[in-house]
Amino acid sequence: MTFEKITLNSTSTIKKAIKVMNMYKSQIICVINNKKKIIGTVTDGDVRRSIIKSNNLNQPIKKIMNKNPIYVSKSMSFENIQRLMKVNSVLQIPEIDNSGKLVKVHYWNSKTGYRSKKNIFFILAGGKGKRLWPLTKYLPKPMLKIGKRPILENLIKDAKSFGFNNFIISVNYKKNKIINYFKSGKKLNTKIKYIIEKKALGTAGSLSLLKSKINLPIIVTNGDIYSNINFSELLDFHNKNRAFATVVVKQIEKTNSFGVVKAKGITFRNFVEKPTEKININTGIYVFDPKIVNFVPKKKIDMPEILLKVKKRKKKIIIFPVHEEWSDLGLKKQLFATQKKFK
Repeated sequence: MTFEKITLNSTSTIKKAIKVMNMYKSQIICVINNKKKIIGTVTDGDVRRSIIKSNNLNQPIKKIMNKNPIYVSKSMSFENIQRLMKVNSVLQIPEIDNSGKLVKVHYWNSKTGYRSKKNIFFILAGGKGKRLWPLTKYLPKPMLKIGKRPILENLIKDAKSFGFNNFIISVNYKKNKIINYFKSGKKLNTKIKYIIEKKALGTAGSLSLLKSKINLPIIVTNGDIYSNINFSELLDFHNKNRAFATVVVKQIEKTNSFGVVKAKGITFRNFVEKPTEKININTGIYVFDPKIVNFVPKKKIDMPEILLKVKKRKKKIIIFPVHEEWSDLGLKKQLFATQKKFK
């Protein structure tokens, strides 16, 4: 990818920046003036903070850009550039020439990788996949393929790239298809354990079956998703905010099919033609304090009910808004669309 593809001018909208980031799987936009000199950067963190603060994606990126970005010169060695990235927790860093013009963007060396984490990465993979029938007649839905690999393998490899190595997979429907494929995780150079649900326990009940002592926050995710979410950044966000629970949400725009009449009592106030509403949908990805197991009974129960119990106990629950690509592959339309991208 050439660096020009991730450059924008300062009047471009945040929505445009998100589109470019997702299109080129970049976590940075370099903001340049008409002389191609760098005047700022916009990171996915800047976008996330903007969504939380104002929710206005049509404002120009100059409102949220870092006007004093970190950059390097041509004389800096590869090792020093990587060290600078690590110290500042960035994955991409611009290089400028003596006149201040952008000439290159350096990327974090994936071979160096993220620091290995001891946190458990818990994957819910016990559902029957009724919405995907008959595709799930012989296979559990996390074993349906995206490209050349099962959904579940893509998810594990993605999490592993962010330093996660301790996986627990909760299984029920056609469990042996999953267990026989992944086994101990040795094939993927990771550790995988299994929790077997004797009967379906919903989207949260299997957490009650955790036998090992948990001392660190745990990431919990549905096993039928596809995303480009940075799980390491998610965990850092949860820890920095000292949350008990973090819910990952994706903002979507929903347009009303009808014109809406605004009124106070019986008095007409205004008429809005097919208004668009911004809503946060649950992505099925969470981070929990290890004490979450104390909130989960050994019965069938879903995550919304657990979160309400946590809220009732006045524990801190926050959201982590994502602009990155995310799909619920439990829906045929989204499954087929994602499969098409890999052909």
